[in-house]
Amino acid sequence: MKEIVMTKYESEDGILFDSKSACLNHELLTAEIDLIMEKLPVLPRGQFEGYIQHDPKTFMEVRKELLLIANRIYPHDWFDQAIQRGNDVHPSYPGRMIDEIGSRPLNRAWYRIMSTDSMYREWNQPYYANNNGGVMKRIN
Repeated sequence: MKEIVMTKYESEDGILFDSKSACLNHELLTAEIDLIMEKLPVLPRGQFEGYIQHDPKTFMEVRKELLLIANRIYPHDWFDQAIQRGNDVHPSYPGRMIDEIGSRPLNRAWYRIMSTDSMYREWNQPYYANNNGGVMKRIN
């Protein structure tokens, strides 16, 4: 029998990596995305009823910055199209590619984009952004 000892590196958000450099890259990406997301209002903890109203200009800047990060990680013309066409491109379109990238911080941030409807109201989940039938209460 041969004993194999492996070193793992854990990021601040609990993801395990085989190499120190991969872990550090992940933490740098997380910090970059956190800075971008600070431009949006903070979400209430847990489930919430109603919506958070975003400033359209700020929201679109955040959306574009996240798409630029996604395109940097995984260059694809879907990201270019979403950047160029703005809100004309449904967020699920680039969201599919973001899911395939497999970046938890980018995916978590994009979930907020997908949870926001065309009137820049962020709901508890993407379903309500596409099917406004819930509580129409502004919470910010």
